[in-house]
Amino acid sequence: PKSMCESRVFLIKGGKREKVMDDVVRVDFLSDSVRVIDIMGNERRIKGASINYVDLMGHEIVLEVR
Repeated sequence: PKSMCESRVFLIKGGKREKVMDDVVRVDFLSDSVRVIDIMGNERRIKGASINYVDLMGHEIVLEVR
């Protein structure tokens, strides 16, 4: 089970959904990408991504690249 604030981030690209990162505690929207940072400070940037949906109860953030 996840804690109150950690989420999994998924990316939909080309109709396929793949997990980007677990235990995410921060999401930043930059000019050309979305940056996700996990509880350990690891980060990943997804170029051209936007929010598809956020499920706070399910601890999921779903991004999409079109």
